[in-house]
Amino acid sequence: MHFCIRLKFCTFIICKTKEALMKPILEQIFLDPGQSLHVHHGIHKCLDYPFHYAPEIEIIHMIKSRGTSIIGNSITNFEEGDVVMVGAYVPHVWRNDKEYYDPASTRQAEFLVIHFRPDFLGKDFFSIPEFSALRKLFKMARRGIRFKKKARKQFGEQMFEIYRNTGQKRIMLFLNLLHAMSLTRDYEILSSMEYLTGIPDEESEKINKIYDYLLKNYASEIDFGKIAELVHMSLPSLCRYFKKHTFKTITGVLNEIRIRQACKLLSYEGTNAKEACFLSGFNNYSHFNKQFKKIIGITPLRYQKEYLDKHFQEK
Repeated sequence: MHFCIRLKFCTFIICKTKEALMKPILEQIFLDPGQSLHVHHGIHKCLDYPFHYAPEIEIIHMIKSRGTSIIGNSITNFEEGDVVMVGAYVPHVWRNDKEYYDPASTRQAEFLVIHFRPDFLGKDFFSIPEFSALRKLFKMARRGIRFKKKARKQFGEQMFEIYRNTGQKRIMLFLNLLHAMSLTRDYEILSSMEYLTGIPDEESEKINKIYDYLLKNYASEIDFGKIAELVHMSLPSLCRYFKKHTFKTITGVLNEIRIRQACKLLSYEGTNAKEACFLSGFNNYSHFNKQFKKIIGITPLRYQKEYLDKHFQEK
């Protein structure tokens, strides 16, 4: 069984059979005559799309939304104000924090997204020498780019200008946005590997099942044998398979998910380090500290202090 969610510019076709539930959503972009960009302002209860990829480059501005993102083989937190560029065919997923999925919660996920094909202005438009910086930007986007500091605020405002306009002015404003993105140094590259084509559908389904299980169960003791059963593999085969497609071990990814959750607890929630350790799924404080420093680069206590100092200065 399938059903469609029709928005102004696009339709998401979602499989509802039990076997296909974890398959990537088929996103079909419908452009009105005379349009070359897909620009959408969304307000939803939560972001709950599976691990997927598309032939379009995506630029997303998280207006009111927090959670965990997996882009390529990177696992990071996203927050209100973030602006991220995801290249064509880069597998990714946005998953909100748990409270967004609580029926009693009034939280909503608000975002602004632009989708465009690399050749949306013609096959050779970006091939001229003057656009070398844009070609470099598109190449970096194959690993995912998160813009930071003043750049993300500026780009978020520019995206709203693009959304509010149409026709030739929209295209000119969009080129100005790309130009600004190609010049800024306020960014970080997310994935350690570059994607030129997407993960094949049958592989994407398996990877999605693994990520989905880890994201939903990270706070509990993980039974890797159960994950192996989900994708119809032996445990050794699962470990080899996951590392082949993500260049990371499955335990390493689990630790990253847990540490990113601990970061949220230490910053947004003000939880102390020991509580953050156990709430994020670790059962050994010493191991938690070791993994935190390995992944974040500093201790949990220093991380919390730096966040509070920065937050106080911004006030």
